[in-house]
Amino acid sequence: MKKILSIFILFALLLSLLSCREQRDAYAILSEFVSAYGAEGVIYSPSIPEGERGYMPDGMTEKIYVFCGNLPDNFAVFLNSRADFGAECGVFVCSDAAQCDIAEEACLERIGILGRGSENAFVKRTDRVVFYSTLTDKKRAEELWREIIR
Repeated sequence: MKKILSIFILFALLLSLLSCREQRDAYAILSEFVSAYGAEGVIYSPSIPEGERGYMPDGMTEKIYVFCGNLPDNFAVFLNSRADFGAECGVFVCSDAAQCDIAEEACLERIGILGRGSENAFVKRTDRVVFYSTLTDKKRAEELWREIIR
C-alpha cells in the first residue's frame, strides 16, 4: 500500500510541476525560427511596446487575419520585406484546444488570402502551438519548425 501511495504522490507531484510550466512566448519562438531560416522582414506582435520595431497598432491584426473569432493574445507574425510576394509565417500560442481551432482556421484563411506561393504553404499544430508558413522553401521551413518546437 505504501508503494502505491508513494507512486501516486510522485505522479501527482510531476503532474503539478508540468502543469505549472511557463507558457511559451510566440515572439521568442518566431524570432528563433526566422533567425534560423534567414528571412528578412519584421516580426510583429502585440507584446512589442509602442514605438519599437514590430509594434502592432490598433487594427493591424484585423487587417492581417480577417477571420472573425477571438484569436489568442500570444501570437507573432513575420512579414517579409518584399511587397511583391506574400511570404510570411506566424505562431499562435493557445490556452486550450478551442483556441487552437480558431488559430488554425485563421491561418488557413490567411494562406488562402495570400494565394501566390500556396504550394509552399502549410499549417502545423503541436500541443497548444499553431504555426503557419508561406515561405519559399517549404521543406526547410518544416524541418526548422520541428527542431524549434520540440
